[in-house]
Amino acid sequence: MDEWLLNSIIACVLYAGWVLTSKSAGSIGNLDPLSNQFITTTTSFTITILKVFLSYSTFQGQSMNLSGISFAIISGTFTALAGGYYNLALSAGPASSVAAIAGSYPAVAYVVGLIGGMESLSVMKVMGVGFNVLSGLCFAFA
Repeated sequence: MDEWLLNSIIACVLYAGWVLTSKSAGSIGNLDPLSNQFITTTTSFTITILKVFLSYSTFQGQSMNLSGISFAIISGTFTALAGGYYNLALSAGPASSVAAIAGSYPAVAYVVGLIGGMESLSVMKVMGVGFNVLSGLCFAFA
């Protein structure tokens, strides 16, 4: 199995854990969405700092360029905003439905990437977009 595929599967399992524990933080632990996002983000930040510290020999901080830093800041902004809306959705909706709809972002990224010239047209990917959207709709209206 290719390393990227294994890492993708691991990420999928961890994201499922994130969905269920985030939902539980609100529904069982009575944590409001903003507090949930704050604690989750603080934990994620702490683990990221620890990972950088432990792998300092491979950390490329000294060679970062401005465009890379700019895109990373924009990415972080999108992540923070998405996390906020995600936690608001989890506070009111079923975890599986919220996860399926929010998890449709690869389809959106593909279409935007296609329009922006960063992706090439592929029948399999177009079918994947269709199935992804259909899956989100099935979960949303189940």
